[in-house]
Amino acid sequence: MGISIQSRNDYSYLFNSMNKNSGNSLSGMNWLSDYNSIKSGSYGKLMKAYYSSAAEESSSSKSASKTDSTSILSKLTDHKAPATTASDEAKAFNKAAASADALQSSIKDLSSLKDDADDNKIYDSLNKYVKNYNSVLDTAAATTDKAITNRLTSIKSATASNEKALGGLGISIGSDGKLSINKDTFDAADKSGVKDLFAEKRSYASNVNVSAAMIQSTANYDSARESTYTATGTYSAVTGSLWDSTT
Repeated sequence: MGISIQSRNDYSYLFNSMNKNSGNSLSGMNWLSDYNSIKSGSYGKLMKAYYSSAAEESSSSKSASKTDSTSILSKLTDHKAPATTASDEAKAFNKAAASADALQSSIKDLSSLKDDADDNKIYDSLNKYVKNYNSVLDTAAATTDKAITNRLTSIKSATASNEKALGGLGISIGSDGKLSINKDTFDAADKSGVKDLFAEKRSYASNVNVSAAMIQSTANYDSARESTYTATGTYSAVTGSLWDSTT
């Protein structure tokens, strides 16, 4: 009786007849075929090919990421800030408020002049009024609040209505709405006109004073609103420290 031997040198051949579901402790021995592929080097070649491809993809991804980061950084660097910021607006409102306050102060000085005040003192007070008036025109016009510009229109209207009386004191209105004073004309003028324009309760100056006070109040409010939060994140508006609370 002859013995037939299969020409197969795979280790798994020795156990391939075992039933995997038989419960035998030697079931599932077909892993020997995996061992054979590892031993022959085919598994190693597969792994090298896989990880080589993965490494190339990773390198490409990093290069693309670096390029994108450089592009984004370049855009951020080249980005120009807007011409007007909240801080600029706050500064404009502060200037308007300060000039309106100065105008009210000059009106107060003129209305409190004594009857026997010398001409030089009167002229200096009028000159101060002219400068502060022109300053209000510039600073109020530079703001973005319509309520302020409306009050500015009221001031210009009151001045235009009293152009003749102001001219009698040497004060003239330019094409741009600004005032100027001529010393020679003032010296020759009847100084009682100063009291009529600036000292009476229902005078030209009282109307300008009311509008200037409104400009100051509105500008102060707008300034606080534009700078509501400080650099540290606290609330700085006129409402006090209520909004600083975290409770």
